[in-house]
Amino acid sequence: MMRPRLRAVLLVTATMLAASAHAQETAEPAAGNFFTRLFASNDKPVLAKLTGQPFKPSSQAIGADRDLLNQRASGYGLIASDSLEAYANGVLEKLKAQAGIPGLPGKVYLSATDDLAAVTTADGNIYIGYRWFENLNAASFKYGQEDTLAALLAHELAHIALGHHNSDFLANAGKWLQRYYAQGMAIKTALDQKLQGTIALPERATNNLRKMQYMVEIMDGMLHPAWKRGQEEEADAVAVDLTRAAGYSYQEGVKRFLELNSSAELVQKERDDARLKTMRDDVESSLKEGKIDAAINGIAGQLGEQLQGMLTATHPDPAARLAKVSSYVAKHYPADWYEDAQAPVSTDYRKVALDKRNVELFEMYNNAFQLENLYSSMKPDDMRAAITLGDKITRKIGLAHVNRNNWLLFYGYARAVRYSSALAPEVASAMLPPAPARKGRKAKAAPPVPSDPSAQLALRADELEQALIASEAAMSFKPYEDSIKLALETGKRDRALQLLATTDKKFELARSTLPKTIGLYARANESKRASELVTYCHTTYIDMRDECNKASVVK
Repeated sequence: MMRPRLRAVLLVTATMLAASAHAQETAEPAAGNFFTRLFASNDKPVLAKLTGQPFKPSSQAIGADRDLLNQRASGYGLIASDSLEAYANGVLEKLKAQAGIPGLPGKVYLSATDDLAAVTTADGNIYIGYRWFENLNAASFKYGQEDTLAALLAHELAHIALGHHNSDFLANAGKWLQRYYAQGMAIKTALDQKLQGTIALPERATNNLRKMQYMVEIMDGMLHPAWKRGQEEEADAVAVDLTRAAGYSYQEGVKRFLELNSSAELVQKERDDARLKTMRDDVESSLKEGKIDAAINGIAGQLGEQLQGMLTATHPDPAARLAKVSSYVAKHYPADWYEDAQAPVSTDYRKVALDKRNVELFEMYNNAFQLENLYSSMKPDDMRAAITLGDKITRKIGLAHVNRNNWLLFYGYARAVRYSSALAPEVASAMLPPAPARKGRKAKAAPPVPSDPSAQLALRADELEQALIASEAAMSFKPYEDSIKLALETGKRDRALQLLATTDKKFELARSTLPKTIGLYARANESKRASELVTYCHTTYIDMRDECNKASVVK
């Protein structure tokens, strides 16, 4: 059970967090802000006031390679596609040439995310979700798909050129995320204590607690620091300037980019709201039965409210944002440009979009995220569907062929199987995938399997997880973290330490993995190594001191 003092601290943090989110949503840039005055002085396009000015690196930068490693370890990592990256970076270089800003950095990478995500870091790296290519790939090729991609990249490049990463707001957003992480860790700790405690819990309460654990983990990847309204408007304006200078269409460029972004945010909000509701419903169900600590319920409720508030504060109102851009375009550019709906299709775009390898890559990730969405609903029918789909796809590929672009399929399937293996036998039996059909009379007999359905699922999960780790194909920290936790829970400490050594080498103690790594070493009773990493954290990531300290304490 959580100590009263810790409980009080968490609730105070929750109140501060909610106030912080509200302030971020409503605050406008200060009147004296350089870039605000730059944008307000609208006698000429914003880009004209930046051209020729040498780029000043951000004080928040950690090094482009280090930043890349951190992003690779975070969430579901990055997607490996040389052709897509080369094409996108070719478009970006065209835009950078038009910016006329000496030393302006910028390089594009594809992130494995199930939405139209785009994140720019202080080091000038731009990470875009693969679905941007999928959404631009109209079957008829009647639209200027490259124009929309160029608008997206121009907008992200603008955040770099305008120095937005040096703003006080970004620093505050980073602190907000640190507090969110600390609170999420407290919830996980409380849940671990409940699930691993000496008091036996009824099956339904245990299952609901496990669901809550999974929901908190899912929400770990839901947030990115948001820009202020004024900063988004500045970036939109520069995107207009850059795409115009590079010869792209407004209708199929910036305008379509904003429309796609708006619809994507609505879909993502609906999905996140559904996940939050699932967590709340499960907690409320257990609370009514007196099976869950009221403090856990309160913390979870506060977290849900804060997440929901922050998710609505990431961008300006879509209609107002488009109206602002339209006004800017009409003021500075001729009508025959911004009213022209015709945009030629780039030959390069057509080539990369129709490349068989890329089409198969998109299909692979679409299937992986279909598994993720089925799994994250936590509904029995959806979990069964996830296992059936995962079994069908992964058996076709084969455990020996896990690689850096299909690993997420195996990981999603493994999570659904592992979760189902912990359910009651009568429930688990309904989750078993159909036995594979045997071909030919001389087919070898299948190896014996346990009669218990839960044991069968656990065995399958072991096989999948072993294939992921053995190939080292996984492009993120998540599968390794899961396997290390499982090894510790089942008394296989040596195996856990072996995997930790692998992650230390593979991810080089990336920022996003450090607190988790410290916590895992501490759980493995490797206090000396945990202490070394805490010291490393203090000297390398000063702003993460509290998180690293807390992670080293085993309760």
